[in-house]
Amino acid sequence: MHKEIFYKNKVVVVTGASKGIGKSLVYLLVASGAKVAGLARSVELLDAITLKTEKLSGTFLPIDCDVSDRNEVKSAIEIIRSKFEKIDILINNAGVGLTGPSYQTDRREIVKCFDVNFFGALNCIEPVLPEMLERQQGTIVNIASIVAKYGLPANSYYSAAKAALVSYTQALRAEVAPANINVLTIYPGSTDTEFQKDQSKTPGFIPNKPNKSRQLSSNLAAKKILFAIEKNKREFIISRTTKMMIFLKTFFPFVAEYIVIKIFGTEKWHSQKKL
Repeated sequence: MHKEIFYKNKVVVVTGASKGIGKSLVYLLVASGAKVAGLARSVELLDAITLKTEKLSGTFLPIDCDVSDRNEVKSAIEIIRSKFEKIDILINNAGVGLTGPSYQTDRREIVKCFDVNFFGALNCIEPVLPEMLERQQGTIVNIASIVAKYGLPANSYYSAAKAALVSYTQALRAEVAPANINVLTIYPGSTDTEFQKDQSKTPGFIPNKPNKSRQLSSNLAAKKILFAIEKNKREFIISRTTKMMIFLKTFFPFVAEYIVIKIFGTEKWHSQKKL
């Protein structure tokens, strides 16, 4: 089925809609005739998206919402239902990064990381799922990360939050499959967005800069996510690098670990002379 036909008049909720993959998803969906509710914390960025989607065939409803706040999410879902009556697809895209050695990370940053990356998705699923179960129809998409499959140095808590999301998604998928609801896990890989720039960092820690030549564009990542939804996939790995690392971890774990240590240079963390 052609994308424009599949998504036409579908009601889709996208979290983290103001930047990166979320913003690209909004543009593609509205252009395909979908009714899209975009949740994000930046009203200014949402307003800019509203202006750019006015002449497209679909509808865009911007909502100022922090997904880590359960009450805000419930209010947002009520607004969406009052406008569109139902929700066909929920895309939990909102996420925040946290980088730095695990033993130097502030506990408050760890809690924030889990509040957005794990509990944020749960906060959105909780008010949406009952209606999907009643209608015996719907799709829930959780955007994960390669770090959920292979925890990376300086990303320990982000890895843990995404791993929790993946395990939850797998269990939920089995629970609601008899009700004709698809629950999809997406592994985007490295994408050229503001994510690295915006992530929280341990004071004094300088993370490795991503190789932009090997990164996917947010638009391409969004297209592949929409393809996976349309084809009713269960898990979908977007980048070749992610597929390679998962293969190595499965069949050659020592090789995978060696590559990770060399790329992230963790030996340097412990070789600094104490003053």
